[in-house]
Amino acid sequence: MPLLNSYRVIYLTFFVCLVADIFPLPIMFNAFRPNWMILVIFYWIIALPHRVNIGHAFILGLILDLIIRFNIRDAWFAVFIVGVFNQYQFPTFS
Repeated sequence: MPLLNSYRVIYLTFFVCLVADIFPLPIMFNAFRPNWMILVIFYWIIALPHRVNIGHAFILGLILDLIIRFNIRDAWFAVFIVGVFNQYQFPTFS
């Protein structure tokens, strides 16, 4: 089984992004911190749209909200909107 055909790599990158999002940085570097989850969702929806879709973006956004802010605010919506835009902007013709 090729490495990219398994879900383990995808879920491992999601886990690494969650850890990178909660990892503390010095205050002067917080302005330059990217939103890793949006970047990875964007990549996986383009690379493997038949495996990662809008549902993954929605669930990961909710998890990100619950881990970082302990209540549901706006991260789930941002990740979901990026997923929707990405899926319809780059359709696959397979």
